[in-house]
Amino acid sequence: MANDGEKDEEIQEDSEPDSSPEAVEGTMDGEAAADVGEGLSRVEKLENERTDLMNRLTRSRADLSNLKRRSEQELQEFGKFANQLFATDVLRIVDSLDRALQAIPENIRGFTWIDGLLVFRAQINSLLKSQGVEEVKAMGEKFDPRYHEAVAQDGKSGSAGVVQEVFQTGYTMHDRLLRPALVKVGPAEAEEEEGGDEEVVETSATVAEDDVGTGAE
Repeated sequence: MANDGEKDEEIQEDSEPDSSPEAVEGTMDGEAAADVGEGLSRVEKLENERTDLMNRLTRSRADLSNLKRRSEQELQEFGKFANQLFATDVLRIVDSLDRALQAIPENIRGFTWIDGLLVFRAQINSLLKSQGVEEVKAMGEKFDPRYHEAVAQDGKSGSAGVVQEVFQTGYTMHDRLLRPALVKVGPAEAEEEEGGDEEVVETSATVAEDDVGTGAE
């Protein structure tokens, strides 16, 4: 029985935790390492969240800048073309005035009131130019479907021809087409061929004159 008591005391001594300084220090080092690891994990997580927020902030600033630029461009476009419908209505009046001026007989063109109409027409033209309205160049120009509308055609020139006659003047507003010029298109080679024929006639006439002079001698 005495032996059994000694064995129980030995078991109790073996089961007691090691309270030596080395064991306590080892336990504390393990807990500190765990705390440090947890802290580093939190720092890494916060750093990722910070990076994500900074990226979102950068994108938001870029979107805001793009929106501001687009808004300014749209506002400028609106300011440029706010009078587009009004300009189109004014051009109808200009057409009527131009037709009236073209119909004035030559024998009364020197009258003062005719000069007043011409001055009024020039003032309207200046007003249109101040709003960015310009005439489309057409007469003698190569046919351009962007600015010209062919309502008549001479020969088989098609889109390769030149404008031979303008029925209605076209206009642009800040380089945007308000209305196309209504034109008659003809072949571009017509004038060159006529010029060549004239040169042949002149050459023949010169040869004939030389022949006459030689015969007279």
